[in-house]
Amino acid sequence: MTKLLAATGYIGGRSSVEIVNLDDSKPNVICDNLPYLPFGLFGSVGQLFSGTTPIICGGYTNQFEKRCNSFENGAWKASSNLNINRYAPSAAILSPTGNTKDDIFLVATGSNDGQIHSTVESFDGVSWNQTQFPNLPFPLMGSCMVKFNNSMIMSISGAKQHDALHTGETYVLNLIQNKWVAGPLLAIPRHYHSCGIMNWKNNNSGIFEKVVVVSGGFDRQANRLNSVELLFINDFEQYNSGWKVGPSIPVKVDGPAMIELKNGVIMIGGRGEGEGRRLFKLTSPYGKWTEMKQTLKEPRSHFVSFLVPDELVNCH
Repeated sequence: MTKLLAATGYIGGRSSVEIVNLDDSKPNVICDNLPYLPFGLFGSVGQLFSGTTPIICGGYTNQFEKRCNSFENGAWKASSNLNINRYAPSAAILSPTGNTKDDIFLVATGSNDGQIHSTVESFDGVSWNQTQFPNLPFPLMGSCMVKFNNSMIMSISGAKQHDALHTGETYVLNLIQNKWVAGPLLAIPRHYHSCGIMNWKNNNSGIFEKVVVVSGGFDRQANRLNSVELLFINDFEQYNSGWKVGPSIPVKVDGPAMIELKNGVIMIGGRGEGEGRRLFKLTSPYGKWTEMKQTLKEPRSHFVSFLVPDELVNCH
């Protein structure tokens, strides 16, 4: 998949849904926007469910939201709602069997009008379940989540109160044990950051290794960050090693998004120096971020972004 969906946002298009062509072999291809969402949002989460269906949930309109919308048959339609309102939660798609038909959309934490949640709920394609997975050890908002593999995810950093009590703590959920286990601390506690997994080929071993990449966000003094931290998953699992300093991004931003593409990661948008439209790519933990030719049509921060199949979009 090389088509990027970007929707909602604190800055820019709150209800618009744009598609960006990331296929560098076809640089002249331009993609049409998808239809507008039924209402404008920011601080939502979204994922591609079952490999076919974009779903966007929660966030803030003029109130805290639990509504979900799915894109089906060329239109956004109301989907099964979250059980509680969630602004700035984190989310991941789990594939316990490795088959996308058995996907689980997991949404965790977030804020509801001043109350911060530690709860976790999951969607099986029909309804949201609040009892399938355990709560995180403490309430969080503005955190992010990555999937190590089909049975393990990591919750990374966040704030325990609105814009306060930032934590550098991380927790790993193993689906087999079904419990959250403390992971290594970030060097810089942050929230409204982005994170993703880089599949990096280690030239020394010739083996592909997974590296968690965390970028940007706010620190405890509400300063925007351009710092990057890396977690080499093989070293973490075998030797319990922690986060390492990575190459800084060229801009200081909060509320960016990150996707994984072609063994690298792409950081998108964000509020601050990046003007909310620029894309930066990293393909090696020892390399540099490079600015991509592609940009968002509208500036966006605190927004939803993920890859979608070519058949869902119209490009020319």
